[in-house]
Amino acid sequence: MKNHSLGFALFVILAATGICADPVAMKEYSYKDTGIAFSMPQDPKVSTDIDKATGLATHMYLLDKGESALIISANVYKEFVLENKPDVFLKSGRDAMLQNMKGKVVSEKKITLAGHPGIEIVFEGDKLHGISRIYVVGRNLYQLLSATANGSPLMPGTDQIFDSFHLLKP
Repeated sequence: MKNHSLGFALFVILAATGICADPVAMKEYSYKDTGIAFSMPQDPKVSTDIDKATGLATHMYLLDKGESALIISANVYKEFVLENKPDVFLKSGRDAMLQNMKGKVVSEKKITLAGHPGIEIVFEGDKLHGISRIYVVGRNLYQLLSATANGSPLMPGTDQIFDSFHLLKP
């Protein structure tokens, strides 16, 4: 009986840490206008907003599950203003996200996407916590954001979605 209890306890620990968790079924979505592709478990809600004053086009791909949301956004600038100062735009993107989420940085690290600079931020706020990845690619600023209510786990499949994010070949 002891061996069965030990095996069950090990299974519970592994399942709780996600080691035995089944991956979420995903479908790939490609968007040539923004040069990106990613996988999601269902069709994202797609919207585009163009700022008439600056010409900045913001494309949003949203999964909304009530307490949890996952957003991929692509800011497409008319000119190549980003590539000369990517660190400035990564910091600006991080600060704007934290302000919108009313959050503070728990951890931050530099990352890359096909050789392009990025940052990954884990954050927490009064009501929400989450993770974000931000990349500067040419004239585009890409942001991936998964957030949920404090005390709740992030949306299932967040790691799969984030890891599936890639650039399309021109």
